[in-house]
Amino acid sequence: MHNMLRKKQAIEGRIKRVSTEIEEIESYFYGGTREDIETRLYLLQLKRENVIRSIVLELHLALEDLITSWLKSYLLNCRPRSLDRALRRRTILTRNVDDFLGGDAPIGFAKKLSLARLTGFVGGATYSKLRDLNKLRNRCSHNWLLNIVIRRGVKRRKSKKHLLEFRGLNLYEVGPFKEFTREFASLYYKLFSRLYA
Repeated sequence: MHNMLRKKQAIEGRIKRVSTEIEEIESYFYGGTREDIETRLYLLQLKRENVIRSIVLELHLALEDLITSWLKSYLLNCRPRSLDRALRRRTILTRNVDDFLGGDAPIGFAKKLSLARLTGFVGGATYSKLRDLNKLRNRCSHNWLLNIVIRRGVKRRKSKKHLLEFRGLNLYEVGPFKEFTREFASLYYKLFSRLYA
């Protein structure tokens, strides 16, 4: 009982420290409290864009990591749970597979996704969803401003499209963003369960 109490206190101390560090980082990067109301609004909008960008990137990275683990396991003919052990052997095969999928210049997500489909890890519907996620990730990675509309590729009579759209809705809005997050978190869980079943 005493050990559990000590462990809880240690975790609460770490939570407090991490919370303080996050507040300090945010205050430093987003300017803390400023008197200029326009600057405060700009910094809040910048923070919102960065939160959206980071969550899109986080979901993409998490799903890519699962796909990479699957492909390494598949190519090395081992169970995903024993992948670390197989990679530590450092044979020519393990080095090449590791470099091909995760070294300094690995193949890109689109090719990994195609391989995952060919090997049966993802089906057609999941493949389409992950291709859409990759498009959103690319837009988040290559555009400074996210809350914009685009005209390129849209016929004149049609309404403009938002840079980040999920099911035809502006991902910059809270409702569509929550739906997007739910869908891809659920997809992550499904693939994770399949990989480590």
